Formats: sequence, C-alpha cells, structure tokens
Amino acid sequence: YHLELGYDREEMVDRSRQAERNNVVAAGLLTRCVENVIGCGIIPLADTDDDAWNDQAEALFADWCYKGRCDVRGIDSFYDKQRLTFRSFLRDGDVGTVLVEAGSRRGMLQSVESDEIASPMGKVLGSDHVDGIDLDPYGKPTKFHIVRDKLRAKRAAKRDASTGRVTGDAKNFLFLARRTRLNQTRGEPVLAQSLR
Repeated sequence: YHLELGYDREEMVDRSRQAERNNVVAAGLLTRCVENVIGCGIIPLADTDDDAWNDQAEALFADWCYKGRCDVRGIDSFYDKQRLTFRSFLRDGDVGTVLVEAGSRRGMLQSVESDEIASPMGKVLGSDHVDGIDLDPYGKPTKFHIVRDKLRAKRAAKRDASTGRVTGDAKNFLFLARRTRLNQTRGEPVLAQSLR
C-alpha cells in the first residue's frame, strides 16, 4: 500500500479501528501502551529561579486542566485528552490538536482525528500536498484541511465539497504522526503490519 495516498491510509485506519473494536489483543495492546506512556497524565513543572512565579504558573495550569476549561467540547480534562490523543496516534497513525485563538473558547484545545484530515476536491498527492496537508517547498506543513462531518455515508460527498470543511493554519495545529520514513508526512497505525 502507499501510505501517502488517502484511500490506502484510510483503509489502514479503518482496519486498525476494527481490530481495536473486535480483537481483545489489539485493544489490550493499545490500552497497556497508553497506561505505560501516559499513565495518570504528563504534568509540566515550572522551574525558574522565582518560586512564587513557579507556584502561580503551576496553579493556573492545574486550573486550566479541569473538564470544561481546556477542551472546546467541555467533555475531557487535559489528562483525558492526553490519553485519548495518544491512543488515536497509535491506532490511527496520526492525530491533530488545534489551539483555538478566538471567541469564547480562546485558549482551549480541539482534537482532530486522522480521518478528519482529508484532501479537498481536486487535490492529489504531489510535492505541495499530501492527503489533507498542504506543504511548503521543503515539505513542512503549512495548512491542514479538516472535514467536520465524519459519517461514512456523507463523507465521500463532503470530500468533494467546500461545505463542512475547515482549513487551519499549521501554526495553531499540533500534528502528531507515527512516521516510519524521513520524508513521510502522514502516519502509519501501530497495528499496520499485522493487518495487511
């Protein structure tokens, strides 16, 4: 398969999700990996020469981490988002997080699943675009094309239309990809080799 072509990658993501749902070994592997890497959550510690500033920064961060304060949907705490993001990264091969910069949700995080990053109509694999990601001449991502409606029946139509699509600037988009080659852009599911 060709990982950088959307339909091959989408098939691997679908197979990986099916394995997670239907195979206790696959689901257990993902769960154990998340527990061993993320655990209760990764917590940053302020370490400057100013102890008062360190305490204030850690208190503000801890307050932001609660449900409804860091997640645009108001469902997850920061630690829930870490676990779910890492699980999606392993299972799907890549995942994104957008830092919201405007409105009442400013400073919150919005998760973007692998299948929501998709090419607009007419865009194919090329030197300036790979399956939903626009690249500069050096291969650095500049924009991400995001489909917001994930229903499979409607998805094909949404890929070919401008409605239901958001284009996000790479500067506000944290993209984690499980790459296996230096010049690869999209990620490969951790279960890919066992699902071929």
